[in-house]
Amino acid sequence: MNHLILNRGLTLLTPFLSLDFLKKWTGRSFIAPFYHTVSDDDLRHLKHLYPIKKVDAFKKELDFFQKHFEPIGLFDLLKYIEQHNALPENKFFLSFDDGFRECEEIVMPILLKRGIPACFFINPPFIDNKDLMYRCKQSLVFDKILESDEKARFKNHFSYLDSDETVLDRFGISFEAYLKKQKPYMSSVQLQNLVENGFDLGAHSQQHLPYYALSLKEQIAETLESLKAVQQFQPKAYTFSFPFTDDKVDNSFFEAIKKSDLKITFACAGLKDDSIVNHIQRYAMEFDKGKYLSTYDEMKAVWLAYKMKKLLNKSKVYH
Repeated sequence: MNHLILNRGLTLLTPFLSLDFLKKWTGRSFIAPFYHTVSDDDLRHLKHLYPIKKVDAFKKELDFFQKHFEPIGLFDLLKYIEQHNALPENKFFLSFDDGFRECEEIVMPILLKRGIPACFFINPPFIDNKDLMYRCKQSLVFDKILESDEKARFKNHFSYLDSDETVLDRFGISFEAYLKKQKPYMSSVQLQNLVENGFDLGAHSQQHLPYYALSLKEQIAETLESLKAVQQFQPKAYTFSFPFTDDKVDNSFFEAIKKSDLKITFACAGLKDDSIVNHIQRYAMEFDKGKYLSTYDEMKAVWLAYKMKKLLNKSKVYH
């Protein structure tokens, strides 16, 4: 990841700069960190997609955010944006994508103990483990291949591993069996438990497809159908996060959803501004930042990178 390399390089320039100084210098003190799951287990459906955040590491990152920012929930975030046409100061908004079961089993108790609000973005077709997202299928198959004597033959074919019946049969892989045994996603009961404990749910599309590969009509359908399904658990749900990225999603999409129940949307371009004030760019916390880079140093580099991009007029996403 280019931005990860940049951030690591910028840590060399920040030893004598405090985060408080950088927030004041840049004129920005809001961040929206997001995760997918938190677990100490070997999650085969995820381990080849991104580093899985360990429980202790997650707690330490929460320590950092609570020390340097104040948590803000979805309702208060939207209210502030509507009143001030800007992002709030010195706040962090926490969210989780994809609806994995660890969100209710591991994350929720931690957040409740700390009093941190959060929003969980869900792909409805995967609720109750009815299906597995195609990238998770690829990770699962790839993991099985790496255990075999034929890894050299298949290791460069990651992109089609979820759909090649020959490969699935060859390695004895059953997605249905994996879903039944491992239950990677939250159940309907777990989602309801999140809501009953004061957390928010949001839509994350139906099939978790990259929106740049969809037509405008398909983008809108994926968005609104998933929101309608999420509203079965939280009737007043009004938020959505893009799967993968909002790259190449133009203003016509945002104009089209204005008449829907959606009031605030999210993407994941990092610490950046956006041309649409109620569309928030989030920062992914699951990249491997290395053993010796603290969250404090990472965030100082992130803020310095933001300042450099701002000077080059590259700190804002336009649609």
